[in-house]
Amino acid sequence: MSSQYRYVERRIPLAVDVVATVAALARDWSGSQVVYESNEKASWAAGELASVEIRATGATLIRSGQRQEFTGPPLAMVTEALAAAGVEEWRAYGWAAFELSHVLHNTGTPDGVLGHLMIPCAEIRLDGTSALLRAGSASEVDELMRRLSEAVFDEPPNEQRITVDLDDGSAPYRAAVATAVERIRAGELEKVILSRVVPVDGELDLAGTYRTG
Repeated sequence: MSSQYRYVERRIPLAVDVVATVAALARDWSGSQVVYESNEKASWAAGELASVEIRATGATLIRSGQRQEFTGPPLAMVTEALAAAGVEEWRAYGWAAFELSHVLHNTGTPDGVLGHLMIPCAEIRLDGTSALLRAGSASEVDELMRRLSEAVFDEPPNEQRITVDLDDGSAPYRAAVATAVERIRAGELEKVILSRVVPVDGELDLAGTYRTG
């Protein structure tokens, strides 16, 4: 689909709270982004250099406004799509819907997008002692350096809680929970994850909520 893309990388020593730092990066960025945290390391990825949509029938690679279809088993097609993106030493970030499990275990063919992965335009990886900055050019890495130097979450965690009426419209959800418990006890299911939408008034501080959580 395109010529091979190479990141410009720069590693610098940096001893920081990785969660507070990626939360600050996310707070100060208005474009598409993903924050990932695992094993005392954290990453902030911004912008979509290329993306892959996962469906029951395969995967779609999207780059530079062009779409390339890969038809077949979804995970195998994701592998092919990411390889075809033309990006060296990529790392993909994204999400997968619970419904993807139906495809993987041959229990159904749900419609719609079941997952979305992006290869970022820019990326900062933190391990607590250093930072790896990756972008398309040296000047873009310089801009990441500037953003990182300003990414200070210096406000104390806001302990103020937003009041939410959890009982409003909860009857169907409670009934679903009771049914799930019964089916688990009967040996029909091992695990059930239920959720529902709860309206919240006011604007949420998502970065602050993530940091506090």
